[in-house]
Amino acid sequence: MNKKKRGLFFPKNRQASHVGVVLSFVLFVVFLTFLYSIVEPATRIQKDKQNVLDSLEKKLIEKFSAEVTSTTISIDKDLSLPQLCIKLENFGNEEIGTRVAIKDSMGIAQGSSVSEGSEGDLQITRGDTGNYFFKIYNSSEFAELETKTACFNVVDTKYRRGLTKTKKYIFENKVSELIDGDYNYEVLKDELNVPQEIEFFFSFEDNGEEVIEPEEKIPQSVNVYAKRIPVHYIDGEANILQGFITIKVW
Repeated sequence: MNKKKRGLFFPKNRQASHVGVVLSFVLFVVFLTFLYSIVEPATRIQKDKQNVLDSLEKKLIEKFSAEVTSTTISIDKDLSLPQLCIKLENFGNEEIGTRVAIKDSMGIAQGSSVSEGSEGDLQITRGDTGNYFFKIYNSSEFAELETKTACFNVVDTKYRRGLTKTKKYIFENKVSELIDGDYNYEVLKDELNVPQEIEFFFSFEDNGEEVIEPEEKIPQSVNVYAKRIPVHYIDGEANILQGFITIKVW
């Protein structure tokens, strides 16, 4: 007859195994606490600087932007083609103003002025292609038109207004004026509400990849958080182009 082992009739001692489980759990919690104490400050700093980047993006774009109102007009085709100088009566009034840039249907800039002694008569010297369609851009950032005597054989032209819309654009000259003018980093930092413990840097890259930036340089051996933002901007010739604003914080 087979003999049964006596130990099989008695339950195992569980006390030691319970102590091991508790000890393992305590060590695991201690490890997680230690890991969190290392990772959390870095994560919080990264989040804070990301928030500063996002805030600077909005504030710098707002600072460099201005409204531009574009109005399309078409003139009567009965106008003889040799007539290069046309006059739009009462166009440069309070609604439009005389800070305008004018382009033809091909996007080519047209010479323009205000008729001397008039109340907002706008003169356009159109190219020899005899354009009948123009787009007039108006903004406080454009230079005011000169007042000139009427062009030779100027014709009072019948015209029709088309679509008018207003949109904000970054102006390259506003970026240049800030950096090339009386630039004061601390004043700008306070104006943009950048926290004292954080430093920042920005630059503007135009369509020709020329970079406009302050003279301040980023210190070496610092963790830099950067953001490169594509923007539409208006250059000195009233062309709407694409460029980039780069913002860095540390």
